[in-house]
Amino acid sequence: MGPSVLFLVDQKSPRLRYVLDIIGNAFWQQEIRWTDQRVEFKAYDGPRVAYTAQPISSTGDLWIPADPFLQENEIRSFTPQARTKGDQWQLFPTDQPTACVSFDIFSAIFYLLSRYEEYLPFDADEHQRFPANESILHKAGQLLRPVVDEWVLALRQIVENRYISWTCPKTRYSFLPSYDIDVAWAFKHRPWFRQMASAIRNMVRGDWHLEKLRWQTILNQQEDPFFTFPTMQQLHRGHEEAVLFFQVGSYGSFDKNVAPDVPAFRRLIRVLQKDFTLGLHPSYRSNEDPQQLATEVRIFSNLTNQPTQHSRQHYLKLQFPQTYRALIKQGIQVDYSLGFADDIGFRAGIGRPFRWYDLEREAQTELKLVPFMAMDVTLLQKGEPEHLKPQIFAMIERTRAVGGQFCTLWHNNTLSNLAPFAPNWSAFYQEVLSEARRSF
Repeated sequence: MGPSVLFLVDQKSPRLRYVLDIIGNAFWQQEIRWTDQRVEFKAYDGPRVAYTAQPISSTGDLWIPADPFLQENEIRSFTPQARTKGDQWQLFPTDQPTACVSFDIFSAIFYLLSRYEEYLPFDADEHQRFPANESILHKAGQLLRPVVDEWVLALRQIVENRYISWTCPKTRYSFLPSYDIDVAWAFKHRPWFRQMASAIRNMVRGDWHLEKLRWQTILNQQEDPFFTFPTMQQLHRGHEEAVLFFQVGSYGSFDKNVAPDVPAFRRLIRVLQKDFTLGLHPSYRSNEDPQQLATEVRIFSNLTNQPTQHSRQHYLKLQFPQTYRALIKQGIQVDYSLGFADDIGFRAGIGRPFRWYDLEREAQTELKLVPFMAMDVTLLQKGEPEHLKPQIFAMIERTRAVGGQFCTLWHNNTLSNLAPFAPNWSAFYQEVLSEARRSF
């Protein structure tokens, strides 16, 4: 592997340290050193890169022009300049003839990974979420590319070309399927008064097929249509391990799962623990009620008989920095909420897990974020499977090319035979699985 890369900086800062740690840990898999001492830099016998406002000398060292952005310690309302140069989209561009890259790659990475734009005022959707069309990546037409991964790969090639003896292991592409279990059963294990209320609504709408299905299920004449867990087990057995997120919050307008004290629900959790990683699906209400989140973590830990470490927000309700601070406080170590509800793509421009940076406190945390790139409900809203397949497959290929991790978000009811997902969406998902599992 050889010695690690040493970066010369004008001034050390938490933001820059965060970016260097991301590159070292998530990409190059080696520690990255830095120094603000030019004597130490020039004496270093190994790969070295200057990240400074001005070129340091004419010795031929690699130089990346530094914007002041990473030296700041405030959140200000601004949008960085962007451009496309050749086939590369860039943030914080600069044209310096002696620079090895034509933009401040570290500032660009920090802006996207810190979710800087989500701390600024934006036009929220009906659930107070940050919509895709507010994103700088969406506006630039770059949402379907893992631009951060592509930038880091390009930088790696520049360093390797300058320092032939320097090598670092390449990360391997992987696929992570995940499922949100909003409602484990469509009809079974619900109080009689909710059954009656649903029956009345169906009769008013004239949905006799659904009502017939309800009573066939309740009378055990057929399996509950949302109980697709045997299908999940069959889909992933012998392949990858999927992650399932269960909602255990109180019943409400947006939270409608079976109560966690139902014996069948407890048995289901114990069975699925053998085949899947299980996580908490914090309720809609919990995002504004820290005590509710604490209650749900306790309930889920009791169900699994182990600490709750994985989570994904219901309705993908994610507010910076409140949501992640609340999760950290409850002992969550990995969160999978980073993706858009209204579009597919790379919300932070990256196709692999990374640590969260608390921008208000200017400190990186131990909370790992696992981005997802495509959700079934979003795809349903965007069109028919055949029209969406090229976009999904292109994202998979781009993730594969940079050695990243492609993550999908599906729901158990999507695998059912009920409208609107029947019957072509099940076949489409099989195609996505097949393509996502393919390696070089």
